[in-house]
Amino acid sequence: RILMGYFKDERIVFNPKECYKRFEFEETLCLQGQAPYYNEPLQLMLWQKAFYEAIYSFYDKATGLLLINEAFLEVARKNGKSTMVAGDFNTDLFIGQGGVNYCVCSNDDRQAKLIWQEVAGMRQRLDIKDEVTSQNLTEIRNDHKNIKVQRMSAKTQNKDGFNFIKGCQDEAHDCKTDEIAEAVQRSMSTHDERLFITVSTNGFLNNMYYDKKLEYANAWLEGEIDNPHYLAFLYEMDDEAEIWAGDRDLWQKANPSLIYGVKKWAYIEQNIIKAQIDKESRMHLLTKDFNVKVSNSKAWLTLEEYDYNQEPFTLTK
Repeated sequence: RILMGYFKDERIVFNPKECYKRFEFEETLCLQGQAPYYNEPLQLMLWQKAFYEAIYSFYDKATGLLLINEAFLEVARKNGKSTMVAGDFNTDLFIGQGGVNYCVCSNDDRQAKLIWQEVAGMRQRLDIKDEVTSQNLTEIRNDHKNIKVQRMSAKTQNKDGFNFIKGCQDEAHDCKTDEIAEAVQRSMSTHDERLFITVSTNGFLNNMYYDKKLEYANAWLEGEIDNPHYLAFLYEMDDEAEIWAGDRDLWQKANPSLIYGVKKWAYIEQNIIKAQIDKESRMHLLTKDFNVKVSNSKAWLTLEEYDYNQEPFTLTK
C-alpha cells in the first residue's frame, strides 16, 4: 500500500531501467558458489526482485536521487538472503559508479565474511584472470574503476575513517547496540545518494538493537511514521498458531523461498515434529524458521503447559 501510494505522489518518480539492468547482470553473470547451485547464475525470486525494485526504482523528482536510503529485510533462515545480497554487491563491483566503497558488516567477523566471501567467489568466477578485478584478505577491488567492497565487524578496531556509499548489515539480531550500524552510516555522510540495508532473521536477545529496528519498521508499516526514504519488508507469521495449524502454505509468510525449492518443505516438517517434544528445538524453530519472538530461556513453555483447567484459589479457602 505504501509503495503503491508513491505512484500518485508528484514528488516521486518511478523508473526501473537501472534496476532491471542490475537484474540482468545478476541473472547472467553472478555465478553462485554454494551447492546445489554451484557455478549457476543467480536466479532472483519474485520476493527478492520486489525488495530490490522498490529500492532501486523510486527517485526523488526534485533531486534525481534514489528515494530510499535505508531498508530493512526480515526473513527466516535459509531463504537465500546472503546469496541475494552477494549478487547485489558483485553487481556494484562491476557496473557501479567509480571511486566508491561498499561495506558488508555484522556482529562478528565470521558472519561478515559469509557474504563478503560469496562476493569474492562471484568476482573470481566472472573475472578468472583478474583482468579487471582483484582481492586480498580485507577488500575486493575493481582496479579499473577504483571500487572496493570491504567488511566490518564488532572486532574491527578502528571503525572510523571509512567512506562508504552503501552498506549491508547481516544478522543484526546478534548486535546488542547500534555501534556497527552507526559507524557505517556515519561514513556515508559525504554522499547525497547512499544506502544502508539490514537483512536478518529474528533473534534471542530481548530489548536490544534488533528489537528497536523491528519497532521502527512496524511503526512505518502501520503508517505511524511517515518516512519515504525508508523501506521495510518483514516476512513473519501473523500468529504462532499458523505454524501448528497443519496448513503448510501459511509457512510461506516467513519463508517466501519455499515455493521455489530453495528452502525445503520436508525440512520444516521434520523440525516441527521435533519441536513438539523438545523445548529448545521449539525455541529455535519459532525464532529462526518463523521469525516469532520468544524468550531465550530453555524453560519456555507451550500453551498447553501453562493454560490448563484448575480450581479457582481464594484467600477464604
